[in-house]
Amino acid sequence: MVLITGSSGHLGANLIRRLLHDGETVRALLRKGSDNSALNGLDVERVYGDLRDLSSVAEAVRGCDRIHHCAAKLSTTAGNEREIFDCNVIGTRNLLRAADFLPFCYGFAIVSMLLRADCKRLGDIAAATLVVHEPQAAPRITLQQVEPVAPVHPLAPRDQAALVALAARAPTLTGDRLDELAALAASVSGDQGQAGPAVTHRVLGVAQWLIGRRT
Repeated sequence: MVLITGSSGHLGANLIRRLLHDGETVRALLRKGSDNSALNGLDVERVYGDLRDLSSVAEAVRGCDRIHHCAAKLSTTAGNEREIFDCNVIGTRNLLRAADFLPFCYGFAIVSMLLRADCKRLGDIAAATLVVHEPQAAPRITLQQVEPVAPVHPLAPRDQAALVALAARAPTLTGDRLDELAALAASVSGDQGQAGPAVTHRVLGVAQWLIGRRT
């Protein structure tokens, strides 16, 4: 669970969309009475509170393993100094205090698990459930699966070497990591600004073309 503050603002709302796109579970800390329409239609857990209220911040943080603090109070006119200080300084201090307490909660849960012969988590004990994990091998890409693709523009020797090195590492990388790295070089296949398995295959196809495998 990821907590986002300032989620109704431009930065927070766009960060939430990226996190949801990446498959994250998101909780948004919102203020009642504020314009929260930026979150309309988004699959997020909404909690209401105020960063200036430590108890509501602690409740929002509960159960989260990451926090993105995007909230801030800005003003270009005089007379709001107290509110700006409370929101930006006191609010951030409260968030840090609540976050600092989380390791103690995790520590208590870990000790509780270690004291049991079956190492059950507190949540499983309370719900009388059992978690079973079956590891699955992540699929890997090999160059034999990739069709050669000619680059859309001439490449400097350094860029060619980087692509060939990426192709050599491809079988050792997870799909997500490979997609992330291939997106950085997507312009070589005409996919500037795009990412995903199809883009990755075309980028690796350019690497195939560079090393002479063109059929």
